[in-house]
Formats: sequence, C-alpha cells, structure tokens
Amino acid sequence: MKEYRLASFAPKPSQMNKLLALVLISLSCSNIFAQESTLNNYTGIWQDDASWSDGSQQPITGIGPGSNINIYGYITKGVTGDLTGLDFAASNETDDFIVSDTLVVHGDVTFANKAMNLVIPVGGVMIIFGDFSATNKIVLSNGGILVITGDANFSPSPQDNYIDGGGEFFVEGTVSGNTDASTADTNSGPLNSSGYTDIINFVNNSGVTPLPIELVNFYGKELDNQIVLEFSTATEENFSYFEIQRAYAGEEFESIGELNGYGNSSTRKDYAFIDEHPEPGLNYYRLKSVDLDGTYEYSRIILVRFTSSIQLEVSPNPTDGSIYLKTSLPTTGGLKYDIVNQYGSVVKEGILSQFNTEVDLASLNKGIYIVRLIEAPNAKSQRVILK
Repeated sequence: MKEYRLASFAPKPSQMNKLLALVLISLSCSNIFAQESTLNNYTGIWQDDASWSDGSQQPITGIGPGSNINIYGYITKGVTGDLTGLDFAASNETDDFIVSDTLVVHGDVTFANKAMNLVIPVGGVMIIFGDFSATNKIVLSNGGILVITGDANFSPSPQDNYIDGGGEFFVEGTVSGNTDASTADTNSGPLNSSGYTDIINFVNNSGVTPLPIELVNFYGKELDNQIVLEFSTATEENFSYFEIQRAYAGEEFESIGELNGYGNSSTRKDYAFIDEHPEPGLNYYRLKSVDLDGTYEYSRIILVRFTSSIQLEVSPNPTDGSIYLKTSLPTTGGLKYDIVNQYGSVVKEGILSQFNTEVDLASLNKGIYIVRLIEAPNAKSQRVILK
C-alpha cells in the first residue's frame, strides 16, 4: 500500500469569481472532434506508437492528417544526434497543432505553405533544438513558452501571423519576417536571464539536465467535486519541500500549499494534494521543488479540467433562430457541447466560450432538440424548442 504525504487547499471565496482574461484562439468547431492526440499526462517519444491515444504514431514529415493534433503529455521528438525534426505538410490551414503540455524537438520544425497552425495555450511548453520556419499563411498563437535555439523564420509577406497571447517567446538566433514575433522575443529578453532556471539548464545541456529531485510522475484528476494531484519522486537529494502552484488561463501562478519532502531518499516517495475548490473549466498546476539551500526548479505544467459544478443555461427557449449557451458558473472555457435531434443524431457541435456562445439553429427543421455538455457528464441536458 502506498504511503502518501497529503495536503489540501481551499481558496478564499473571492478567488472563485476569477474570469478568463485571455482567449488565445477560436478553434474550428467543424473539425474539433476529429483529432489525434498523445496520451494525457504521459511521458514518451513521438515515434513510439504507445505515446498516441489511437496506438499509432504520427509521421514526422508530411504532418497534416486533416484533423487537429494535440500534445497532452511530455513528448520528445528525437535525441541529440537525431535531427530530423518535424515537417508539417502544405494546405492544412483549417487544422491546428496544439501543444497543451510539453513538446521537445531535436531538429528543425517547418510549416509549409498554409500548413497547420501552431497553438501553444497557457501552460504549454515547446522547446526546439534547431530552427523554426513558417513559410506562408501560418498562425502561431502563443500563450505558453516557446524556446527556439536556432533561428525563427517567418514569411516576409504579411501572411504569417504571430499572436502574442501573453506567452514567452525566446529565440537564441534571429527572428525574421514578422514584426510581432520580433517584438515578443525582445520583450521576453534572453532565455538565460528569464528566471526559468529549469528550462535554462535543460536547454544549455541539450535537454539532459535533471530537476533537483527526480520526479517520476505528476498528474491530476477530478474526484468528488475536488481535484486531486498525485506525484512521486524516485530519488531526493538535499530536498526541502514542494510548493504547489495553480493558475487559470491568462493569470499568474499562485501558491496554494506546500508539502515537505524527505530530504534524502533513494526509494520512491508518493505525494498527494487536494485542491478543494478548483475553478470550473481549465486549471493549470505546477510544482516548485525547493532544495535545502533555497535553490528551486519548476516541474512541467499539467492541465486538469473541472466540470462537477457546471450546469448549462440555454436562452431564449423556445426560439425561432439562434440560442445562447452559457454555464451556471464562470469558467475558463473550452467545454465541448453538441445538439441532437429527436432521432439521437448530432446536428450541431462546438466549443463554449467563457461568455455567451451563440448557436444558429435557423438551418434546422422545427422541432425539439437536446443541448448537452459533453465534457461535463454531471450537467443536466437542456431541451430547446425550435419554432
């Protein structure tokens, strides 16, 4: 039986009212349900079939299968000496490549003409040991951390679009072809003075520098109207404590609790922490591991979706055209919904914004439809009448 060090955190009531401050990008509702993804909270290699949710690896050249690709785990492409990189195929501009967790690429990353768009949400980290090239009509939306050890080359025409979503953009080489990207890189300053000690050491040592403790896993799950975080160390050396930090999209990380470490250990140690009142929607967590001498490193960031307290509101009802969907509590967005007819067929689907989401029903036949929150199974479905 595992022995856990356990703690919990309940925020002040005022903290429950925080709203989403940043929307990175609106994903296409037409293809959001057709996507490839890596396993959630999984550490693996891009070329390993076991890293992918469908059990089949994505190609490393000609990437663009006609659907979104989402990196949910800690995924590495290649190692030092294997510099084949990633090559995204042309004419897939309706799709997005989304780094929701961590992606480390040893080699160049190239987006061909009108290839998939690159989205790094809040909490996402992408490190490229090589050059980055976006040849034409590529949208790069960055709310996380993007590090490029080589050059970042955008199309010289105004067709490429860098959206600075409050993220950090560090280029060791030069940035060409996009003023917004150049400005974001300049504003972030040099990586070596950024304060991201763990990423600095990781990059300076070609991706092999370990954290001060050897963290073997870190994941979170929704359980009984709370979020439970569990993590383990394989070894600890002169280690003091973990500081657990949480953030919502567009906001800064804040400390929500601490767990003491074991100091020095060569055996596995398990920890658990309970966030008693997470925000409905997306919650981001990271661990600050502090040594006895005061030095510290940050873990990778994990994302946990909290849905237990969310209910769906639909208005007007009945309607003769559009309806507006919103949730009963402020959320950080990203919840999927669908609408089914009396025969059980899905006739509409999409993603809720953090505010009212308008859905046009004018093209549907008059009748009774059911609106459902797909990722909030405890939420009550709502009947709507189209007259």
